[in-house]
Amino acid sequence: MNNQINTGQSDEGRSRNAIQADRQNRDSPPTPAEIVQDLLQQIQMRRLYPGERLKEQELAAQYNASRARVREALRLLESKGVVVIEPMRGASVSPMSSEAIFESVEIATSLFAAAAQRASKRITVDELLELGKRIEELDALAGTSVAPDRFFRVTLRLGQLVLDAANAPRLASLLADVRAGWPNILGATGFTTPPLRRRAVRNWRVLHAALASGNGRKAQSMAIQLHDDVRAEVERVGW
Repeated sequence: MNNQINTGQSDEGRSRNAIQADRQNRDSPPTPAEIVQDLLQQIQMRRLYPGERLKEQELAAQYNASRARVREALRLLESKGVVVIEPMRGASVSPMSSEAIFESVEIATSLFAAAAQRASKRITVDELLELGKRIEELDALAGTSVAPDRFFRVTLRLGQLVLDAANAPRLASLLADVRAGWPNILGATGFTTPPLRRRAVRNWRVLHAALASGNGRKAQSMAIQLHDDVRAEVERVGW
């Protein structure tokens, strides 16, 4: 591993002008999926707020893309529950209530807990080794000034390893659908300080040990704890 930790400030510190410059320097316009990811990041960073209008013409100019591509991106965001598209009014960031957001988080928690329990009976030695390496990567970031979003993305990769070990494609698909909107947008909020990150690392280590020993009940419990900690911080901060 590189001894110098990337602070990740380029992920969150870029202005819209920098994003536009990136787009203009490309040989081809961004894909709808890339537009989706950029808009999700802007919502996460509170550059776009619930209820804010998303005008196709302005977005097309911002991304140097056709309105058809922007329209497809907005439809993808609508399918994730992040955007509302109304006839004659166009698209806007979904004014999702706290109740609805946390309902999605609760569903995601239950699904991931089921995956962890299942993984405890199926995980291989190689999968345990890979999970352990990723936890060490997370530990290396815990005490740094790395952007919360980058730390969160590493936890998502850890979660994917657990899902892969569970070998339950339908369960993984359901979880991806639930997480695709607000749960993923808010996830980084749970890792804004070193103490929160160190707690997450400890919990991942306990989950790893539970998976290694085949303790399904403990694995399920720790999967729930990981989500509960993030939810508690989101509730404390307020959205």
